[in-house]
Amino acid sequence: MNDLPALPPTEAGNATSPPATSTVPAPAPMNPTPADPTRLTLLIPTGPGRPPFTLEQTDPRTLVLTLFGPPTTPLTPPAPHPLLTRTDLHTTPGTTRLTLTLTAPLWGFTADHDGPHLRLSVRTPPNPDPAQPLQGRTLTLDPGHGGTQGGGAGSLGTPEKDLVLPITLRAAELLRAQGATIHLTRTTDTTVGLYDRGQLAHDTGSDLLISVHANALPDGRDPRGIRGPELYYTHPQAHPLAAALLAALRAGLPDLGPGAGLKPGADLALTRPTSQPSVLIETGYLTDPGNLRLLNSPAGQEWLAQAIAAGVLAYYRGLGR
Repeated sequence: MNDLPALPPTEAGNATSPPATSTVPAPAPMNPTPADPTRLTLLIPTGPGRPPFTLEQTDPRTLVLTLFGPPTTPLTPPAPHPLLTRTDLHTTPGTTRLTLTLTAPLWGFTADHDGPHLRLSVRTPPNPDPAQPLQGRTLTLDPGHGGTQGGGAGSLGTPEKDLVLPITLRAAELLRAQGATIHLTRTTDTTVGLYDRGQLAHDTGSDLLISVHANALPDGRDPRGIRGPELYYTHPQAHPLAAALLAALRAGLPDLGPGAGLKPGADLALTRPTSQPSVLIETGYLTDPGNLRLLNSPAGQEWLAQAIAAGVLAYYRGLGR
């Protein structure tokens, strides 16, 4: 953004006249927080109007903030920060677009109005101890549905909510044994609000949000040959986690079938949260006889839980490399 023009000097000899002033406010800096090896916070001056905005991750290291409406004050790019490799600021009469390119992949991002500022927070992945990659990590696991939300049901009649709960509880045990702190959105057959699940991950500062489900085809669809796992995610930051979980499910349970695999760009309430990489696992199809038998059996539930835990562990080991 160009600097504002200099104000004209006052006329010589006019001692009683006040200095000339400008009605255009001075450029306002975006103040980054003190240097942190994994976090960046910008306070972006917006004034009291609380303008609407969008926040989009366009690739693993790029975040685009778009403010709508005329800016209250002209903005200047943020000061240098160890996590910023490039900053682009583009203003039109109706929008202000800030593009941040980071030195490391994004690993959680949020923005919210905070008084006369918009507080933009970004974090990047940790560098875990290769010997104990889950030590000190915090995760939220979500057994899908519950209570009045039954989910799907296959020909054996057991609702989805009752199949994914033991899988998720067992995965939580396995991850705790590796040193992780686990928050569960439910531990019994209770109703949990759809958006409350993602809010728990946000409020607890969780590294990851993993929602566990079982898939089903709608009535009237031919189910033959449609089986196996699917991993849904919205933002590029969740791709490595989804890929690690899918690889673990395929390796640990080849009888599930390969499934449709990765499903990027999903528009789901449990994959849209941005505070952390968020994924939804469809473990298998209730409408496939083989998948259904495995999901209903204690042995199959144990294998699925082990595969989920193995995928999380492989993901953190990858961060350590």
